[in-house]
Amino acid sequence: MATQAIHPIPIEWEHIAPPQIARRVEKAGIAKANLNIWTMFLLAILAGAFIALGAEFSTLTITGVNIGYGLTKLLGGVVFSLGLVLVVVAGAELFTGNNLLTIAWINGSASLGKVLRNWTVVFIGNLVGSLSMAGFMFLTHQWAAADYAVGATAIRIAADKATLPFSTALVRGILCNALVCLAVWLCFGARSVADKIAAIVFPISAFVASGFEHSVANMYFIPYGLLLGTQPEVVAAANLSTNQLDHLTMGGFISNLIPVTIGNLIGGAVLVGGVYWFVYLRNAPKSSSASTEAVQVAAVTRSLALTEGKIMTTNTFEPQQLPLFGYVIASGDAYYTEMGQRMIYLEDEAHGGYHISAEMPGKGKATAVDLSQVLLEYAMTCHTSSSAQQAESMMRAFGKRLGEKIADHFTHSLSAETPSYRAVCALECVLQSLNAPYTVEEITNGVQCHLAVSSLEKAAEQSGMWAEIEMAQLGLESLCDTLSELLGCVMHIDLPPINIDLYHMLSSGMSHPGDK
Repeated sequence: MATQAIHPIPIEWEHIAPPQIARRVEKAGIAKANLNIWTMFLLAILAGAFIALGAEFSTLTITGVNIGYGLTKLLGGVVFSLGLVLVVVAGAELFTGNNLLTIAWINGSASLGKVLRNWTVVFIGNLVGSLSMAGFMFLTHQWAAADYAVGATAIRIAADKATLPFSTALVRGILCNALVCLAVWLCFGARSVADKIAAIVFPISAFVASGFEHSVANMYFIPYGLLLGTQPEVVAAANLSTNQLDHLTMGGFISNLIPVTIGNLIGGAVLVGGVYWFVYLRNAPKSSSASTEAVQVAAVTRSLALTEGKIMTTNTFEPQQLPLFGYVIASGDAYYTEMGQRMIYLEDEAHGGYHISAEMPGKGKATAVDLSQVLLEYAMTCHTSSSAQQAESMMRAFGKRLGEKIADHFTHSLSAETPSYRAVCALECVLQSLNAPYTVEEITNGVQCHLAVSSLEKAAEQSGMWAEIEMAQLGLESLCDTLSELLGCVMHIDLPPINIDLYHMLSSGMSHPGDK
């Protein structure tokens, strides 16, 4: 058999679509709402410190710069972005970004109590982290640099914030966190660290340059200014007015923090979280709110006697995607004009349960196909072999390998469960991956599944791959036989009969090379 070269697959730079971003934000919200309280608190302290580092960097950078008001503000905003970059990429819990938890709450995936617990713990943790950094920076004596110019810049920033009227601080807080949450939202559409950094820089630069108010940043700016107010050299270098000095107190700090925090909540939780929930998720299927709750799958009827009253549980935290193995698409069809490749994944999603899908490397969810299409595509690859016997052998080996990978995962991930429970979970995974309504019933030593429609026939209608149906069915049978053998449970999948007349009409003229 002649060997065909595999063409490299170009990387696509497209971002995740907004409806998918909404789902990702919701799932992240579920995970955050269910965090252990000490983990949550420590990550919140880190976030406060990270934002303070960005604030310190911004203060230092704009000191002594004479490039015009707007450009100086822009420069300060760009370097301030360091704070959110650290939060997003390194990992931390930031109160303002976590205002997006409203999406999980409104959609019924997280309780109001857990959302409020997160906001309270994270707000306090952010405060601890920011105050700690203010103390550390004071002890560095960096404020004395450039003849106290650095300290003068810092204390002027603090004084300006402490003198803001309530309404002004409120509106600036709203606009600030709308931009911050949009930056976080864009990060959920990113595919790499570089993408996330690029998504962060412009919204954050915009809010800083525009003079909007961020509650966590102010937890650093104003207390640091209070500490610098004890240094006569810094106060003299800043040349503050009496009114500014009078407001630079603990009372001034609190009178700023209250309206800014309220504004941040409105901007993030309502204007971004609430609006995007209404646009993308109000009519979407609901996600489960607890990691051990049963998952309701649309168009599926279950009657699983072997599960002893349980049905498959899923991970409602960050979705897990386990790579199994890759395969080659060996010739063209209605979707492909050249040879390609796919990687098969076993995925565990909060609202969809376990399922199998495949994607083209580097191209993401836009190229994802279900198990039926995977089997049809590999059947097409098998048909490039030198004989029908070899093609069938390849197809059965493919199904066996896939069954071995699935069985291995469920054996280890559900090791505490009974063998029958693991077997039924594996079967459910296969059935959900076929994207067809089904019922399951107990038989002697096993289970029997009835599919309402032929998923392979349905996929062939969409892709034009009618000639591959019978071969693909061999792979599905081999997959189930392997699961039965390795998991110790008999599994039968009854497929509806293929539309023979239509099958022969559409597959005529597509005989196997070895039959010629």
